[in-house]
Amino acid sequence: MVPFIAKKDKKVAAFLVAIAKKESNWGVYSPKKRGRTCYNYWEYRGPENPTRSGYSCFVSPRQAVNVVGRRIKNLVAQKVDTPREMVLWKCGDACTRSGARGEAKWVRDVGFYFEKVL
Repeated sequence: MVPFIAKKDKKVAAFLVAIAKKESNWGVYSPKKRGRTCYNYWEYRGPENPTRSGYSCFVSPRQAVNVVGRRIKNLVAQKVDTPREMVLWKCGDACTRSGARGEAKWVRDVGFYFEKVL
């Protein structure tokens, strides 16, 4: 996926890398469908060929990076541009109300890799 990620805006690329590390350990734990990989390293849920558990199943690394990258780019354009703000990736706006879902650890872990890429 590196060639596709490298073509993205630096902040988008940093989130792609950091969230993939946190959510799937860079693909070690990612959804499969009918025994094949879905290239979904971000726990992204969208309309793209969903698995039984609701995660998008992409046909290629390029499609995965483009779809997830576009979602991240849209969030960054709305000023969701720090790991603390991007925690909504984990649990939506419930994060701002709950405090009990591990958001602080998510922010720390994503922030660690996000800063390395930036």
